[in-house]
Amino acid sequence: MDAIYFGTSCWFGGCSGSGPWVQADLEYGLYSGGSQSWNSNQRAFTSKYVTAMLKNNGTSRFAIKGA
Repeated sequence: MDAIYFGTSCWFGGCSGSGPWVQADLEYGLYSGGSQSWNSNQRAFTSKYVTAMLKNNGTSRFAIKGA
């Protein structure tokens, strides 16, 4: 199961600011990038409206975008 998470949980630490952040919920945790560490390019989205997209191959690769 894949889902888009938009909230203030910082699963792997290293988060800057107080969120909320767009992350991928991929059963084993929340991911902001392609590894089990915080994506240093991740930023909080404080706008009233946010769009997020998530896709993956079902086994080992995914992409997440937020704006």
